[in-house]
Amino acid sequence: MAHASAFKYDVFLSYARVDNEPRLVGRDDSKWVDAFRVCLTKAINRKIGRNGSVSVFWDTEVLESTTQFNEKIAMAVKNSAVFVAINSPAYLHNECYCKKERELFLNELGDTPEERGAQQRVWVIHIDNVPRDEWQSAFFPNFLGKQFYDLDEDNKCRLHLLGSNAQKDQLFLNRIEDVASEVVKKLNELNTEAIASRAKSPLQANAGTSLPSVEFTTPHPSTPPPLPNRFVYLAECTPDLETDRRKIKEFLKSKDWEVLPNMQYSVESYEKDAADDINKSIAFIQLLGPYPWRYGGFDVIQHRIAKESSKPMFRHRSPDLDLTSVDDDHLPFITGDGVIPRSLEEFKTIIERGLIEISRAEQVKERQPTTSPRVFVSIRAKSGNDLWDQAFAWFSGRGVNLEQVDVGERFKDLLGVMPCHGFLLLCDESTLCDELLSNKPRLRECIAIQLESKTKPPVGIAFWSPPDPPWPHLVPCGPEKLHCINGRVPDQDVVLGGRYQHLPPANSTPTNLLTFLRAVKAVAL
Repeated sequence: MAHASAFKYDVFLSYARVDNEPRLVGRDDSKWVDAFRVCLTKAINRKIGRNGSVSVFWDTEVLESTTQFNEKIAMAVKNSAVFVAINSPAYLHNECYCKKERELFLNELGDTPEERGAQQRVWVIHIDNVPRDEWQSAFFPNFLGKQFYDLDEDNKCRLHLLGSNAQKDQLFLNRIEDVASEVVKKLNELNTEAIASRAKSPLQANAGTSLPSVEFTTPHPSTPPPLPNRFVYLAECTPDLETDRRKIKEFLKSKDWEVLPNMQYSVESYEKDAADDINKSIAFIQLLGPYPWRYGGFDVIQHRIAKESSKPMFRHRSPDLDLTSVDDDHLPFITGDGVIPRSLEEFKTIIERGLIEISRAEQVKERQPTTSPRVFVSIRAKSGNDLWDQAFAWFSGRGVNLEQVDVGERFKDLLGVMPCHGFLLLCDESTLCDELLSNKPRLRECIAIQLESKTKPPVGIAFWSPPDPPWPHLVPCGPEKLHCINGRVPDQDVVLGGRYQHLPPANSTPTNLLTFLRAVKAVAL
């Protein structure tokens, strides 16, 4: 029984038979695909919590070409939750029947590359250095996989094979664990989606027939969308540091960070691919040891790219490292400014605190408006120049641009030319006496714009000069976010010419002006 309840099989393992031939003559234990399947199955079972939890379909019949693709395999493909492909030149050969398996599963996911990629139900396991364009075209663009080989100093492919040595065994098992974690996560998501689907269609769920293969084109609504700026670049390292790098990677994932790179780069495009991932990330993390990269200098290249990109860096070196044993050429690289010689657990704490601060700073930065907020100003008075001069003085130095709108212009027409984050109507006593200066037409324009806008720009009505503003006459209709600004600030009594006079204090701020400004800036954000 499959762990993913809507499917007959959890995993469909697609591979070319030639890739499972014994690597050593007469040694069945050197069959690579066999070893991968057994280790992956056991790892998935451990993560689910019991043996026999996962159902894996893999065909052992020898089929010579796509013409022998049979109904049994087709049904297994259609009823499998995830598809794991062992990628190699043989797998991508045009006459290999794996092509049928691949195309059938992709068609089950959707009609377009975008629909297929959104499902996240395909894993590609690279066992040979096939050009990325070649294998991505067989699946869908912008898709990565898991690399189970290394390139030596001569740029030759060296497959990870169990039993070769302890260090390579650990690399193989580490990558098995990564694949198993991702597969179990997807199986659990599919289970959640199937439960939700049955809850919506109880008659279908109890119809007594087996459930069909279910297509999901969007994440389950209970799954929160990925947070912005959650990418962190964890630099590739030399083999002696791989175990520590894996611990840091697991730690970052436990804190909901997306870790890049998620596959090893090819030598030909290493610098470009690394730059793309580093630029996408908010921070650069690197583990440093006593040995430089054997070929290519990729440890130095990654650091240089991050430095040129001005990325915040967290570079770690063990405090127990004997620096006297380090090569003179490599020593400056691991002892330079910013290198943190702490224990791995202390380094985790430093990373966590640092990433929180960087993330907060990024969020604040993103919330800053790219341009100063802009307010459209309509003068509803005969003494237009005086009111404009007064408004200009009120807003001077407050980080807001004023745009005077002529009598014949409409707010809506100007919105097609420039952004607007608020409206201001300037009034005085003449506004009350002249029907042509009434605020009603402009307020109705503001109401119409607010109804069409998600942000609803605020509206300010400013009345200047005595007497106190008669607001019911100035506001014949009410838009949302209305701010009544009294230009006559509290007076102070002064003696001029032998008698008391009421004069506004110098540099005074009209009542409600600051509230209006805050509302304008909130819309700009």
